[in-house]
Amino acid sequence: ATDRKDLRILLSDLTFPAATLDPEAVRPVALAPLGVDDAHAPVSDDEKERQRREWLDEFARSLYGPIPDVDARVTCERIPSATTPGFEHLAVRVEVDGRTFQVDAGMWLPPGEHEPGSVPMIVALDLTGPAGVLNSTEYPLDPDSGVLIPDWLSGTMLVHGPINDVMRGTASYRWPVDLILERGWGLIISCYGSWAPDDADHWRSRGVGHLLGLEDDPKGPRQISLWAWSLSRLIDAACSIAEIDAANL
Repeated sequence: ATDRKDLRILLSDLTFPAATLDPEAVRPVALAPLGVDDAHAPVSDDEKERQRREWLDEFARSLYGPIPDVDARVTCERIPSATTPGFEHLAVRVEVDGRTFQVDAGMWLPPGEHEPGSVPMIVALDLTGPAGVLNSTEYPLDPDSGVLIPDWLSGTMLVHGPINDVMRGTASYRWPVDLILERGWGLIISCYGSWAPDDADHWRSRGVGHLLGLEDDPKGPRQISLWAWSLSRLIDAACSIAEIDAANL
């Protein structure tokens, strides 16, 4: 249990970023209708594809930024759990142009022996990662992570900071691990805020933002694009694990 004094201590190092409430300060994004011309008549498939590319380009420029187009080498070290059957801690290492970044993930496999390529797998980024799913203290907490602190802990949804002990096990309701394993599937989860902090001040300088050298690139990928890229790298890590069926991810 955590009392109010404990909560004040936990939140003492967090900052409350200012929210933009003026709609005039947000530039509108105007997109032409998709699949029709100016007179709302249907267009050819080629023209529809051209319009679609324009939509995606505008979203990238205005909102999400481009998804990084770089070659990445991903390796994964498996560390079996001593206390939670079927669970393994994964140390995922991503290398880009000689720079490296390591991040933690967690994997659950169904019980029993598995032939190579036999286990279909759910791969996901979660708000709290494996620490929020496990009801134990064995999974390491990332002090450089940046996550959205839940309202029951902060009193507001505008606070961001590192994941902490109070949040352990609080996300287990989102992941019915036992049911997933009973169906013969596995599960890999990592904390989204370890890959790219959910923090306006640090998302470029930590995690994959630092790996990709985005500190001085204000026009480069934004956080959502980095989370999408990160999820792809987590899938790369999954594909390197012998038991996993890479065709069912």
